[in-house]
Amino acid sequence: MKLLKKTYLVVMVIALCACAHVASAAPVVSVEPVFTEVAQGEIFTVDIMIDPSGSEEIFGASFELYFDNTLLNGVDKCEEGTFLSHDASTLNIANNFDNTAGKVEYGEMRTGVDYGVTASGILATITFNATGVGACGLTLDNVKLSDSNAQNIPDVLVNEGTCEILAAEHTPTATTATSTATTTATALSKTTATAVQTGTDLIPPLPGPHITETESTITAQTQAHPLEENTPQTGFTSAIAIIGMFIVLYVILRKK
Repeated sequence: MKLLKKTYLVVMVIALCACAHVASAAPVVSVEPVFTEVAQGEIFTVDIMIDPSGSEEIFGASFELYFDNTLLNGVDKCEEGTFLSHDASTLNIANNFDNTAGKVEYGEMRTGVDYGVTASGILATITFNATGVGACGLTLDNVKLSDSNAQNIPDVLVNEGTCEILAAEHTPTATTATSTATTTATALSKTTATAVQTGTDLIPPLPGPHITETESTITAQTQAHPLEENTPQTGFTSAIAIIGMFIVLYVILRKK
């Protein structure tokens, strides 16, 4: 009975080790970085990484990546990485962007050699333009890896990505700044003109000569009866006449 239990435990340990080895041997295809934070209007890139993880040599690879086309737009085609081409020539099977559907298609295989790749590397680089604001998933689908015998490699693990797009800060354009400056200058000019006009209105009129009622009456009478220029001569003539009369009277009295 004890021997049976020991045999059962050994079988369980071997099975667990085998499962762990299979799991660790599965190749991994990932979006790198897993999380990206960008501003609206920013152009950025993500890489599609492949880690063979001790599996069979990888001779070819293809994938589809889906995104929200209201938040992102693909820029040009994918840029080929060095994962498959670092020591051999390669052939692109697919390299397409569909911004209407929000989809990227890419495929590549080695040529001129009969062996695959066992070291990890970048399969392709994708360039996006952040057109909206919000969170956008970068979802991998239909991921396929093949060996040098053109056979699919099973149990491929996939790590997807996420992009967070933040609202861009508003920056006034040069035209807006110029318009604002012009408007401000005009307003200042109007304010200055108003201040000058207001200052003018506040200055009281200078006091002029005050003419009383008496002076006004005298002036009116003078204008109505102007003095004759010979008035002094008339008085002098009268004095001579009186003196003459006295002389005549003196002469008459003396004769008597």
